[in-house]
Amino acid sequence: EEDQLQQVRAALEAVTAAARLAEAQTAFGLTLFARALADALADRASPSGFFSGGVTFCTLVPMRSIPFQVVCLIGMNSNSYPRPQRIPDFDLMARYFRKGDRSRRNDDRYLFLEALLSARYCFYISYIGSNIRDNSENPPSVLVSELLDVLERGFRLADGQTRLRDWLLIRHPLQAFSRRYFDHNDPAHDSRLFSYSQELADISRRAESQRQSVTPFLEQPLAEPEPHWQQVELNQLLEFYDNPVRFLLRRRLGLVLEQAPGELATTEPFLLDGLEAYQLRQQLLDYQQQDLGMQLSHTLSRGAGMLPHGQVGDTVFRREWLGIARFNGRLLKTLPSQFLEPLEVDILVGQMRLTGWLDRVASDGRFAFRPASVKAKDLFRLWLQHLALCAVAPPGVKQQSVWIGLDRSVQLAPVSDPGFYLQTLLDGYWEGLQQPLPFFVASAQQYLLALRDQDNPKTRRSPDSVARQSWLGNDYFPGESADPYYQLVYADQDPLDGEFVRLAQQLWQPVLEYMQESED
Repeated sequence: EEDQLQQVRAALEAVTAAARLAEAQTAFGLTLFARALADALADRASPSGFFSGGVTFCTLVPMRSIPFQVVCLIGMNSNSYPRPQRIPDFDLMARYFRKGDRSRRNDDRYLFLEALLSARYCFYISYIGSNIRDNSENPPSVLVSELLDVLERGFRLADGQTRLRDWLLIRHPLQAFSRRYFDHNDPAHDSRLFSYSQELADISRRAESQRQSVTPFLEQPLAEPEPHWQQVELNQLLEFYDNPVRFLLRRRLGLVLEQAPGELATTEPFLLDGLEAYQLRQQLLDYQQQDLGMQLSHTLSRGAGMLPHGQVGDTVFRREWLGIARFNGRLLKTLPSQFLEPLEVDILVGQMRLTGWLDRVASDGRFAFRPASVKAKDLFRLWLQHLALCAVAPPGVKQQSVWIGLDRSVQLAPVSDPGFYLQTLLDGYWEGLQQPLPFFVASAQQYLLALRDQDNPKTRRSPDSVARQSWLGNDYFPGESADPYYQLVYADQDPLDGEFVRLAQQLWQPVLEYMQESED
């Protein structure tokens, strides 16, 4: 307080001196005096703002390692610190770096260490942890990551179970009025999340009441299906797990959502979209397996309207033809020379009966392929068919399944008790015939993959954030939430809840346990 009073006295003296210097002879109003006093106080403020009392805001500069009770570093994002250095082309010293030359990056590392050593009670670091566009996880500054790694190697918590990194990191919600700041009665509440704002608490309560008042698509489950639903075709089960909500609405409620046709393009296409590129690859694979030449295949593809016009189309064709030629070469090396007759599937699983046919079965197992990158839907379909193969494979047929994609190959090992997993899948099918089943094959896979990588600091990601990113998608790749059936059922709800996690672990986890993959 004495320092502040001294600053006011000095400002008054400065105003008086200025009046004398101007030889002011007339009185002036209070407004003008207050303005002159404010200007004098601003001029006398500490230029660095380092020891101004209270909370000090300043930049990081060397040789300032003075002890403080609390030191806060704000905005420690991966692309912000160490500060990026833009080197002019004419800076020859930077171009030909030598030992002893100054390094801005090393200076910033030293400043970070000085700030850490200056903290006596609390060292607080914050950074933007989620992408503003798709909510994907953003890494912190490399210095923050290194600090966390050092702490994890040198210390552990008393309970021996909680990871130190998870205990140190506080992931704040996106909105300041999130109920996670105010729901202290929840047993799962994180005590580190709190707020003193009564206004935000009122907003949170209103938002929660509106959320609870949202009417679900089905207020209660449908009646149990008729007995004939207990006889399940294998293809029917595959269709169900592709999109359980779509299957429920179409098959039981007779509700078909037709997507409106898109607007005709006003410009000539020079590139193929994802579906067009896949259709072209599939057609080129058929041509190559029929031993049609490159020239004839090009003529047929252009005649079918599958290529852009002109030289661009020729370039696209050559690129795709060579890629499919490599893929076809892998098929010739992997696929058996001859397949067996399709295997009939007729299995009694509990109260349900699974029937159908399995094609592309040889003595080495079952094989499937598609000229596209391996998708989650491909693997889950392969798993369902693999369980059926393990249940009905005759002697002399290996109980393994192989999927060949453009980017990799996946193999499923023999399952000793396929009936157990089929029972779980059919139970989910029966449940999904009565109410929407929150099983989203791609998001569930991403959740489990991120959960599996938790022990690796280099690949560690938040499973919830990864699953939500897959669900929401981004500007380039739409997520599963873009499906019209999901939009109708989950319009005002968050389906990535505890039930989603339970189904992901129950249905997807066995696939990862029996799966082996190789890059191609």
